[in-house]
Amino acid sequence: EGRFILNSANLFIPGDGFPVKPGAVVWLLNTEILNWVFQKIYATHKILRSDIEKLPIFHEFLRDKANPSEEELLNYLGIEADENGTFRITG
Repeated sequence: EGRFILNSANLFIPGDGFPVKPGAVVWLLNTEILNWVFQKIYATHKILRSDIEKLPIFHEFLRDKANPSEEELLNYLGIEADENGTFRITG
């Protein structure tokens, strides 16, 4: 029927003993700060598995969080969000 696969998909399968629940990793990868970091480091729309694997997970922060907020993550990291979509270290 003229259908073609144009791209690949990345699948996250945590190994035994992985310290973070899969849902928390999905949440983290969708945060503004991690998307900002990704764009600053890679400056591309193409998301490669090897690039994702290099992003920080912050497992100490996520370990006991049932429903974390991005504000809590930024406080944990000592980062503040600006109104223009950038971030700065607060200390």
